Amino acid sequence: MSAIVTNSDSNYFIQIAQFTDIKDIARVHVNSWCETYEGIVAKTYLESLKYTDRERMWEMLIPRKKGHGGTLVIKDPNGEVVGFCDFGPAREHEHGIDSEVYAIYLLKKVQGKGLGKLLLYKAFELLKDQGFRSVYLWILKDNPTKYFYEKLGGEYLKYTTVNIGEQQLAEELYCWDL
Repeated sequence: MSAIVTNSDSNYFIQIAQFTDIKDIARVHVNSWCETYEGIVAKTYLESLKYTDRERMWEMLIPRKKGHGGTLVIKDPNGEVVGFCDFGPAREHEHGIDSEVYAIYLLKKVQGKGLGKLLLYKAFELLKDQGFRSVYLWILKDNPTKYFYEKLGGEYLKYTTVNIGEQQLAEELYCWDL
């Protein structure tokens, strides 16, 4: 599956992540954490993030069994991975929601172009095709991009706390019907 996404700047491509994308996904994962969570997550924790650690993590996740979610990447016209979305069956079942977006990240240089919305909606489409009926995601309360999910109709359900490094941070739960 590959889709051309056209916006006002140029063409971007959304596709199912391949094993060959792992290094790029790891790079986006670490870099977007550092860009997004600066001033929210402790600097020492962000500085401790390593590409090689994320590469090992992604090697275990890609590819997935059919019907168990997946990982999408979005590439710029030069083929550089600039974002990704990872999704699958819900890990929690407290609210009766059957699927989850585990992670969605875009590099700061491509944020605000509508690419996150397209990436998220493509993940929703694939989840629906796999038979899921609803989806949730967790986002740090102080993450300024949380309003993006509200604009896309995400319904706030609750908050909890999560430990990241030595910090305890508030995290909010948003959900959608598919």
